[in-house]
Amino acid sequence: YGAAARELPGNALASNPDTPFYELSRCFGNAFLSKFLGCEVPSLFARGCTLIDTPGVLSGRKQTEDRLYSYEDVVRWFAP
Repeated sequence: YGAAARELPGNALASNPDTPFYELSRCFGNAFLSKFLGCEVPSLFARGCTLIDTPGVLSGRKQTEDRLYSYEDVVRWFAP
């Protein structure tokens, strides 16, 4: 939730101790944070929830072997 609609890069979200994403930089590093993006919207609905959009089914070397962070660990962090 925010006073105005805006996008926030992953590094900004992870560097702010007031966000639930503060631990992400220590857990997954810059490789993940460079792909992570958040947004704020001025909606009462957004005050009580966090929506997460993930990539579709991963297949192929680019999505599995070339990733510099563990996709499975990231998913576990967001949905323990």
